[in-house]
Amino acid sequence: MTLKALSQGGWPKSSLPPPPPAEDPPPLSLSLSEESPKDQDHQDMDGSLHQLRKALAPYCRQIVNNRYFQLAMFLALLMALFLPDMWVILNQADNSVLDVLLTLVGVLFVFEVSVQSIGMHKTYLYSFFFWMDVLGAASLLLDLSYITQLDQEVGGDDVSNNVIIMRAARIAKLGARAGRFTKLAKLLRFLPGMSNVDDGAGTAKLISSKLITALSTRTSCLIILLVMIMPLFNLWAYPEEDWSPNSFINILEACYMRYPARFQQQLTEITAFYDQKSYHPWRVRARSMEHPVEVTNALPWDSPKGPPRRMSNNVVFTSDHLIVEFNFMSPNQLDAWMNIILL
Repeated sequence: MTLKALSQGGWPKSSLPPPPPAEDPPPLSLSLSEESPKDQDHQDMDGSLHQLRKALAPYCRQIVNNRYFQLAMFLALLMALFLPDMWVILNQADNSVLDVLLTLVGVLFVFEVSVQSIGMHKTYLYSFFFWMDVLGAASLLLDLSYITQLDQEVGGDDVSNNVIIMRAARIAKLGARAGRFTKLAKLLRFLPGMSNVDDGAGTAKLISSKLITALSTRTSCLIILLVMIMPLFNLWAYPEEDWSPNSFINILEACYMRYPARFQQQLTEITAFYDQKSYHPWRVRARSMEHPVEVTNALPWDSPKGPPRRMSNNVVFTSDHLIVEFNFMSPNQLDAWMNIILL
């Protein structure tokens, strides 16, 4: 084509060169919509768990609202609160049956937490009552003798030298046990008149539910604070305790070493001192087989009142040559009664 044709109209349409082909964009190494197999498995698992929880939620709510289930949990709560102290008051020989009962109570508590977490996922899980229920279930471990070794004889030195530590441990134990009261507070909504709200009265029903929840929360917190704060006033007070068991064994030890001929008389006088006491020595024995003849005639000595039935009521004091065992059944029973009254 000539320059004149170009100046007049350019290239003819039929002879225009074809446009260059569009280039494809470089492929991305990972598009936004693609996911790794691990993330995909995670989402599939979460979706399956969500569907399973959604399917089980109606049945779990039905179990939680069942009257017989609430009655069973109420009885389990009473057992968890008072059964360990009642076991001491009844002077049972060991804690084997108690351990079985408390283990069953713990299983019920864990089942209740699981059912409520599934059935009332939005209102219960990670709420105040959820954490208090977990605390109450975990506190049962402190009452199991096969974990804490409570069903064992006590050393006299431990009793006399760690009074403040024992007081602090008792406060912590009572506070953890008081955490179980939240289960009792939750039963307020099952009292007569609390649940008979007209289904059509949506606002009134919502207000009633919120008031009951607020009342239960504040009542539970008040109980826990009272149980834990009241004993704190005596935590750092001078330990008021009877040092006579230590004096008992010290006098006998001195008589053993210096005046063995007077050992029998001294033993009779000291044991008579405990006739009016709530606790008493029930056995005195030597630590070795080699000792003076006068001591041989006096030992081993056993009280006519007999040994304690529970191993935890047996408190042992030792010296270089003697072992004296005390029966602390009555003081331990009194302490158990005080725990029940405080709770």
